[in-house]
Amino acid sequence: QFELSGPAVGYVSFALSTDKWMGNDDVYLCISDTQSVNITAAYVEGRTHPVTASENVLRETAWRLADGVMPVQLSQKHTHPTPRQDRFNLDEM
Repeated sequence: QFELSGPAVGYVSFALSTDKWMGNDDVYLCISDTQSVNITAAYVEGRTHPVTASENVLRETAWRLADGVMPVQLSQKHTHPTPRQDRFNLDEM
């Protein structure tokens, strides 16, 4: 399970990587539209913009907008529906 927070206006995100470089990473985007928060998983190929995952890789999500802060919780399924060797594998943690 992951927990993060940031300003209620805008977004917070993070990436999981198997190395120290940005690119070819799993990315999690939490985007506020002032009424709700859209939590999505994505993947970054090289140094490009994230592409939203076509399959649901999130197990549970929760969010709140309060006092100008957006706390978010999410859980990733340990095994991706379509395993790829270059994806971050939580089973190996």
